[in-house]
Amino acid sequence: MPRGVLVVRSAPADPARTAEFDAWYSEHLAEVLAIPGVLAARRYRTLDPEPSYLAVYDLEAEDLTAPIKALRSADAPSRARMPEVVRMDPPPEATLYELL
Repeated sequence: MPRGVLVVRSAPADPARTAEFDAWYSEHLAEVLAIPGVLAARRYRTLDPEPSYLAVYDLEAEDLTAPIKALRSADAPSRARMPEVVRMDPPPEATLYELL
């Protein structure tokens, strides 16, 4: 079965709301990990004074885009709060990689 990773770069809407961003992301990760095809998730932070964040989701599915489509269509509580805590200008950047 095909395997891959989804890599998402994001940042808090406001550096002063980093704790709220981290709490939101913990809730969001739990929702993502409940989606079939998502095997694991990890978060990283740059060491810059104004950090940006990277999330890496391990995927395994016949169609690697299926877990992403499921996430986007899910009625997850964290999605409603996303614009409040995640910087949307520029928006998060997501890239899907397939394991060779």
